[in-house]
Amino acid sequence: GGVVAAAKEVAAKEIGEGRNMYAIVSVADDGWLKDNIAESDTTKLYDTYVKLWNTIATQLAARDDHVLFEAYDYLSAEELGEVGLRRINRLNELFVQTVRRNGGNNYKRCLLIPADGKNRLVTMPQNDVVDNRLMISFRYTRPEEYAGKSATKKLWGEPFKSKGDDWCSSLDEEGVRAYFSDFVSIMPRVPAIMTAFGSISHTGEEDLYADSEAYYANTVAFYAHENNIVPMVWDDNEFGKGCFGVFRRKLDEATGLCVTRRSYVKGIADGSVGKRLVLDEE
Repeated sequence: GGVVAAAKEVAAKEIGEGRNMYAIVSVADDGWLKDNIAESDTTKLYDTYVKLWNTIATQLAARDDHVLFEAYDYLSAEELGEVGLRRINRLNELFVQTVRRNGGNNYKRCLLIPADGKNRLVTMPQNDVVDNRLMISFRYTRPEEYAGKSATKKLWGEPFKSKGDDWCSSLDEEGVRAYFSDFVSIMPRVPAIMTAFGSISHTGEEDLYADSEAYYANTVAFYAHENNIVPMVWDDNEFGKGCFGVFRRKLDEATGLCVTRRSYVKGIADGSVGKRLVLDEE
């Protein structure tokens, strides 16, 4: 109840007061989805999942198309195996069925079906009663050795190749372009949203590493835009070295409400409208 009420409040703030903004409501897996999918008896899993989405749909039924629902945050079919994949597909079917049956705006609401983050396995539900209202969602923090929480490299991209020994040589600009081009070729008629992408802050400061982060973010957003994929930055609300935080949303006497990684945000903003980032020459 409290979690759903909080989601309702956030959704209201994001799309209220004349803002032309969108909110995605998703079910985050803190372990219960993955753990229960592995059980021999999935009755409890499916019952709980249906009840949860029926509650969410009821609470947000009055909201228009500016609120989208995502079946769940992330599940890896590769980790769960063939049985797990079949059960994930069943969750997707139950998600669509439950939301549509709730009626009202939920009958035609845009629904997001998550792709598997590692091998991009997607089985779109065939039980939707409305045409063209399903989308694919996925995460992107590649290459992990640069962008992820366990990053060991601090520089990425051709302009930074000679800038230091901690340059990441895997998945170059052409690799990013090819990834998105390949992704959309799987289901060319189904729109996609990259619901979480980005890189950690490698120093927490505006410096050479921050320039590289901005270039990385711009490259990813640019090629996503080129393939008609909507890019959304991942913000974990943690700030400094090793964190994804961008927007300080809590009032702090020292910093206030602010953007903490301005060059990074500019890179994303430019890439999202098809503009490559121009780096200052030394």
